[in-house]
Amino acid sequence: MSATVIDLSHHNEVVDFEKVRKAGTLGVILKATQGSSYKDPTFVRRARAAHRAGLVVGAYHFADGAAPSSQINNFMSVAGTVPLLALDFEFNGQSIRAEVDLALNMPTAGTVSTIQMNSMVMFLEAASGQSPVVYTGRFGPSQTGLEFPDEILNACPLWLAQYRSGLSPDLPAGWNKWTLWQYSETGTVDGVFEDDGVTPGAVDINRFNGDTADLYEFWRTGKA
Repeated sequence: MSATVIDLSHHNEVVDFEKVRKAGTLGVILKATQGSSYKDPTFVRRARAAHRAGLVVGAYHFADGAAPSSQINNFMSVAGTVPLLALDFEFNGQSIRAEVDLALNMPTAGTVSTIQMNSMVMFLEAASGQSPVVYTGRFGPSQTGLEFPDEILNACPLWLAQYRSGLSPDLPAGWNKWTLWQYSETGTVDGVFEDDGVTPGAVDINRFNGDTADLYEFWRTGKA
Protein backbone atom coordinates (compact mmCIF):
# COMPACT_ATOMS: atom_id res chain seq x y z
CA MET A 1 0.00 0.00 0.00
CA SER A 2 1.23 3.50 -0.85
CA ALA A 3 0.42 6.24 1.62
CA THR A 4 -0.71 9.59 0.20
CA VAL A 5 1.15 12.86 0.71
CA ILE A 6 0.40 16.22 -0.90
CA ASP A 7 2.72 19.18 -1.34
CA LEU A 8 1.63 22.80 -1.33
CA SER A 9 2.92 26.32 -1.85
CA HIS A 10 1.38 29.78 -1.77
CA HIS A 11 0.06 29.08 -5.27
CA ASN A 12 -2.53 26.74 -3.75
CA GLU A 13 -5.30 29.13 -2.82
CA VAL A 14 -7.54 27.76 -0.03
CA VAL A 15 -6.73 24.77 2.13
CA ASP A 16 -8.89 23.15 4.81
CA PHE A 17 -6.57 20.64 6.47
CA GLU A 18 -9.34 18.92 8.40
CA LYS A 19 -10.97 17.99 5.09
CA VAL A 20 -7.58 17.03 3.62
CA ARG A 21 -6.96 14.55 6.45
CA LYS A 22 -10.49 13.15 6.35
CA ALA A 23 -10.03 12.53 2.61
CA GLY A 24 -7.30 10.02 3.46
CA THR A 25 -4.18 12.16 3.15
CA LEU A 26 -1.55 11.40 5.78
CA GLY A 27 1.07 14.06 5.24
CA VAL A 28 1.79 17.43 3.64
CA ILE A 29 5.09 18.95 2.52
CA LEU A 30 4.93 22.74 2.43
CA LYS A 31 7.10 25.14 0.51
CA ALA A 32 9.08 27.15 3.04
CA THR A 33 11.65 29.11 1.07
CA GLN A 34 13.30 29.71 -2.29
CA GLY A 35 16.75 30.98 -3.10
CA SER A 36 18.62 33.07 -0.57
CA SER A 37 15.82 35.31 0.68
CA TYR A 38 12.28 34.37 -0.42
CA LYS A 39 10.02 32.98 2.32
CA ASP A 40 6.63 31.48 1.50
CA PRO A 41 4.15 33.68 3.41
CA THR A 42 1.73 30.76 3.92
CA PHE A 43 4.23 28.34 5.48
CA VAL A 44 4.02 29.04 9.22
CA ARG A 45 0.23 29.31 9.32
CA ARG A 46 -0.27 26.19 7.22
CA ALA A 47 2.31 24.14 9.11
CA ARG A 48 0.48 24.82 12.37
CA ALA A 49 -2.95 24.13 10.86
CA ALA A 50 -1.82 20.87 9.23
CA HIS A 51 -0.26 19.67 12.48
CA ARG A 52 -3.44 20.49 14.42
CA ALA A 53 -5.45 18.50 11.87
CA GLY A 54 -3.33 15.41 12.52
CA LEU A 55 -1.15 15.44 9.40
CA VAL A 56 2.59 14.87 9.46
CA VAL A 57 4.32 17.99 8.13
CA GLY A 58 7.43 18.46 6.03
CA ALA A 59 9.08 21.50 4.45
CA TYR A 60 10.85 22.03 1.16
CA HIS A 61 13.24 24.61 -0.23
CA PHE A 62 13.26 25.47 -3.93
CA ALA A 63 16.92 25.78 -4.89
CA ASP A 64 18.28 28.23 -7.42
CA GLY A 65 21.75 29.36 -8.44
CA ALA A 66 22.40 31.58 -5.41
CA ALA A 67 25.12 30.80 -2.85
CA PRO A 68 24.35 27.43 -1.19
CA SER A 69 25.13 28.59 2.35
CA SER A 70 22.78 31.57 2.11
CA GLN A 71 20.00 29.35 0.76
CA ILE A 72 20.33 26.85 3.61
CA ASN A 73 20.43 29.67 6.15
CA ASN A 74 17.20 31.00 4.64
CA PHE A 75 15.58 27.55 4.72
CA MET A 76 16.59 26.77 8.29
CA SER A 77 15.43 30.18 9.51
CA VAL A 78 11.88 29.22 8.49
CA ALA A 79 11.73 25.41 8.67
CA GLY A 80 14.43 24.45 11.12
CA THR A 81 12.09 22.71 13.57
CA VAL A 82 10.16 20.68 10.98
CA PRO A 83 11.04 16.95 11.14
CA LEU A 84 11.23 16.29 7.38
CA LEU A 85 13.28 18.64 5.21
CA ALA A 86 13.50 18.45 1.42
CA LEU A 87 15.58 20.22 -1.21
CA ASP A 88 13.84 20.84 -4.53
CA PHE A 89 16.34 20.56 -7.38
CA GLU A 90 14.70 21.30 -10.73
CA PHE A 91 15.10 23.44 -13.82
CA ASN A 92 14.60 27.08 -12.98
CA GLY A 93 14.45 29.69 -15.69
CA GLN A 94 14.03 32.38 -13.04
CA SER A 95 14.65 32.56 -9.33
CA ILE A 96 10.97 32.62 -8.36
CA ARG A 97 7.75 32.87 -10.31
CA ALA A 98 7.18 36.04 -12.28
CA GLU A 99 4.67 37.75 -10.01
CA VAL A 100 6.92 37.27 -6.96
CA ASP A 101 9.95 38.52 -8.90
CA LEU A 102 8.06 41.64 -9.85
CA ALA A 103 6.67 42.25 -6.38
CA LEU A 104 10.03 41.88 -4.66
CA ASN A 105 12.20 43.27 -7.47
CA MET A 106 14.44 40.22 -7.25
CA PRO A 107 16.93 39.29 -9.98
CA THR A 108 16.84 35.82 -11.47
CA ALA A 109 19.39 33.38 -10.09
CA GLY A 110 19.09 30.57 -12.61
CA THR A 111 19.18 26.81 -12.21
CA VAL A 112 21.12 25.10 -9.43
CA SER A 113 24.33 23.29 -10.47
CA THR A 114 25.62 19.89 -9.35
CA ILE A 115 28.33 21.51 -7.23
CA GLN A 116 25.72 23.72 -5.58
CA MET A 117 23.42 20.75 -4.96
CA ASN A 118 26.22 18.85 -3.24
CA SER A 119 27.08 21.86 -1.11
CA MET A 120 23.47 22.43 -0.11
CA VAL A 121 23.03 18.80 0.96
CA MET A 122 26.16 18.98 3.09
CA PHE A 123 25.24 22.36 4.62
CA LEU A 124 21.76 21.09 5.48
CA GLU A 125 23.11 17.85 6.97
CA ALA A 126 25.43 19.89 9.17
CA ALA A 127 22.63 22.25 10.23
CA SER A 128 19.91 19.65 10.85
CA GLY A 129 21.80 16.45 11.67
CA GLN A 130 20.03 14.44 8.99
CA SER A 131 20.10 13.86 5.25
CA PRO A 132 17.51 15.89 3.33
CA VAL A 133 15.02 14.38 0.93
CA VAL A 134 16.05 15.23 -2.63
CA TYR A 135 13.24 16.26 -4.98
CA THR A 136 14.09 16.01 -8.67
CA GLY A 137 13.00 14.63 -12.00
CA ARG A 138 14.50 11.65 -13.76
CA PHE A 139 16.82 13.90 -15.77
CA GLY A 140 17.69 16.41 -13.05
CA PRO A 141 17.70 20.21 -13.10
CA SER A 142 19.70 20.30 -16.34
CA GLN A 143 17.04 18.10 -17.97
CA THR A 144 19.88 15.99 -19.41
CA GLY A 145 20.50 13.58 -16.52
CA LEU A 146 24.21 14.46 -16.49
CA GLU A 147 24.04 15.29 -12.76
CA PHE A 148 23.52 11.61 -11.95
CA PRO A 149 24.82 9.34 -10.61
CA ASP A 150 26.27 11.42 -7.80
CA GLU A 151 27.55 9.93 -4.55
CA ILE A 152 26.27 12.72 -2.28
CA LEU A 153 22.85 13.09 -3.88
CA ASN A 154 22.28 9.34 -4.26
CA ALA A 155 22.79 8.88 -0.50
CA CYS A 156 19.65 10.97 0.15
CA PRO A 157 16.07 9.68 0.05
CA LEU A 158 14.58 10.34 -3.39
CA TRP A 159 11.39 12.33 -3.97
CA LEU A 160 10.83 11.80 -7.69
CA ALA A 161 8.66 13.96 -9.93
CA GLN A 162 7.36 11.87 -12.80
CA TYR A 163 3.82 12.28 -14.06
CA ARG A 164 2.62 8.88 -15.19
CA SER A 165 0.29 6.11 -14.14
CA GLY A 166 1.44 2.68 -13.02
CA LEU A 167 2.96 1.01 -10.01
CA SER A 168 6.40 2.61 -10.13
CA PRO A 169 8.37 5.36 -11.89
CA ASP A 170 11.65 5.24 -13.83
CA LEU A 171 14.49 6.11 -11.47
CA PRO A 172 17.31 8.62 -12.12
CA ALA A 173 20.78 7.10 -12.42
CA GLY A 174 22.33 6.16 -9.08
CA TRP A 175 19.16 5.54 -7.06
CA ASN A 176 17.83 2.02 -6.60
CA LYS A 177 14.56 3.06 -4.93
CA TRP A 178 12.20 5.98 -4.56
CA THR A 179 10.83 7.17 -1.23
CA LEU A 180 8.23 9.66 -2.47
CA TRP A 181 6.82 9.75 -5.99
CA GLN A 182 5.02 12.88 -7.20
CA TYR A 183 2.91 11.20 -9.85
CA SER A 184 0.44 14.03 -10.55
CA GLU A 185 0.47 17.81 -10.48
CA THR A 186 -3.19 18.11 -11.42
CA GLY A 187 -4.83 15.92 -8.79
CA THR A 188 -7.69 16.98 -6.56
CA VAL A 189 -8.06 16.39 -2.84
CA ASP A 190 -11.04 17.42 -0.77
CA GLY A 191 -9.95 20.45 1.22
CA VAL A 192 -7.85 22.14 -1.49
CA PHE A 193 -9.82 24.75 -3.44
CA GLU A 194 -9.49 27.65 -5.83
CA ASP A 195 -9.84 31.12 -4.35
CA ASP A 196 -13.64 30.85 -4.34
CA GLY A 197 -13.34 28.18 -1.63
CA VAL A 198 -15.65 25.87 -3.58
CA THR A 199 -14.03 24.82 -6.87
CA PRO A 200 -11.51 21.95 -6.40
CA GLY A 201 -7.95 23.18 -6.92
CA ALA A 202 -5.19 21.26 -8.69
CA VAL A 203 -2.65 19.87 -6.26
CA ASP A 204 0.55 17.79 -6.39
CA ILE A 205 -0.12 14.25 -5.18
CA ASN A 206 2.59 11.88 -4.00
CA ARG A 207 2.85 8.23 -3.07
CA PHE A 208 5.06 7.06 -0.25
CA ASN A 209 6.96 3.84 -0.89
CA GLY A 210 5.54 1.92 2.06
CA ASP A 211 2.50 1.64 4.27
CA THR A 212 1.17 4.04 6.88
CA ALA A 213 3.43 2.75 9.66
CA ASP A 214 6.45 3.06 7.36
CA LEU A 215 5.54 6.64 6.55
CA TYR A 216 5.28 7.65 10.19
CA GLU A 217 8.62 5.95 10.93
CA PHE A 218 10.26 7.73 8.00
CA TRP A 219 8.94 11.09 9.17
CA ARG A 220 10.30 10.40 12.63
CA THR A 221 13.75 9.06 11.67
CA GLY A 222 14.41 10.24 8.12
CA LYS A 223 15.22 6.67 7.13
CA ALA A 224 13.11 4.88 4.53
